[in-house]
Amino acid sequence: MDIEVKPYKNNRYVIVNKETGEIIDDCQGYGYKTKQKAYVSYNYKYNGGRDRHNEIRYFWRKHKKIKKFVIDWLRTFFKEIGHGELTLKDLQSVIKEEFAVEIPLSYLKKI
Repeated sequence: MDIEVKPYKNNRYVIVNKETGEIIDDCQGYGYKTKQKAYVSYNYKYNGGRDRHNEIRYFWRKHKKIKKFVIDWLRTFFKEIGHGELTLKDLQSVIKEEFAVEIPLSYLKKI
């Protein structure tokens, strides 16, 4: 479905179907404050964003030991991370060695 974001009343925006002109989402009648927020909402609700979000949440609930390890690792090496000496790829390889689990970088960014 092709969508576009169009101006609404009071400097607000709505998501509209390009072909039919039908309003798909109007943020419960209020409209979105910015075009960017409308696009983000569309992606989350209709483009699988919600499913990806739930998948990541389920992963971290299932792997609590890894989550604790990641949080401790980030707290321990926060200065090195800030200086650019360590990256999330380094953390990813440590997790792979310790737990034999390969975690996508996107999962590490949303812990």
